[in-house]
Amino acid sequence: MHVLRVLFPVVFLIAIVLFILAVQRTDIFLSACKIGECPAELTEEHTKGRFIYALRKPFSLKLNYHSDPPESLTCTPEGVISYRGASMPLDPPYYRLELRGLKEGECVLKGKVFRAHITIKATDY
Repeated sequence: MHVLRVLFPVVFLIAIVLFILAVQRTDIFLSACKIGECPAELTEEHTKGRFIYALRKPFSLKLNYHSDPPESLTCTPEGVISYRGASMPLDPPYYRLELRGLKEGECVLKGKVFRAHITIKATDY
């Protein structure tokens, strides 16, 4: 009986540590949509999503000026996507930004709140 009193907390603590390690290793992004099936326009609802677009095919962002101003947006590493022209104002406080894949690769597109994993592939769909 004494062994169970000691063994149970030890096993429980090991299980907690293993769970924490497993959670830390998981990706923060949701699973990716398939190329050709990803939304043509990403919004705040798509935060933490994975999206795959064909090289040179346009897509856009519709975001809130207050939570994700256009000047706060980056895609790291640089050079995978390009921003096409100035942001287009919509009904306040929203704006639209046109994007296009420049080369094959992956980048994390993020602003202050918005964050998405973008993959660009050279393929026709």
